[in-house]
Amino acid sequence: MDNFVRVYEKVMPIEMCHDLVEKFEAATDMHEVQDNANGKTLTVINLLGKKDSPFTDDVDPLFKILTECVDRYKEDIGVDTFQWPKQFGLEPPKMKRYLPDGSDEFPEHVDVTGIENLKRFLVLFVYLNNNEKGETIVHPNTPNVSDVFVSRCKQGSCLLFPPFWPWVHAGKPPINGPKYIIGSYLHYV
Repeated sequence: MDNFVRVYEKVMPIEMCHDLVEKFEAATDMHEVQDNANGKTLTVINLLGKKDSPFTDDVDPLFKILTECVDRYKEDIGVDTFQWPKQFGLEPPKMKRYLPDGSDEFPEHVDVTGIENLKRFLVLFVYLNNNEKGETIVHPNTPNVSDVFVSRCKQGSCLLFPPFWPWVHAGKPPINGPKYIIGSYLHYV
């Protein structure tokens, strides 16, 4: 049985990945600490979080990349027209940094937990740098699907999967250096 988890490599140019990481580090006024439970945190920036965001020019190319990944995903899993919403949106993208400090990680969770996020129907993570550790682990909690999917932190790759309760996942801590990702979700509108 298919677990509906996919990774597409080389979807974002390396130069764009480097540029986004540099902008993240320079935009300290936009940094927020995200509490991920159990004493675990990470630093996050909403790329559209302020009017004069240094990421404004990056959003359209990023949306184009994400849209191409979604089209490929739909084809890969065999989605028929009647199964897909006629209209949908993208949640404002957030860039996240995990430091190898022992506290930055995202323990097991799901991304749709209540009314505040029930519009989400597909997770999209783009890895902005290589990292031997700090992978994303997806545990499909569905009958007849016992495999654990491990997505390595490979620069320029995109991980996609459904955000619902069967897809428990965790952002593991990096070991050798920071991990940078961009995350967004497809939304019902």
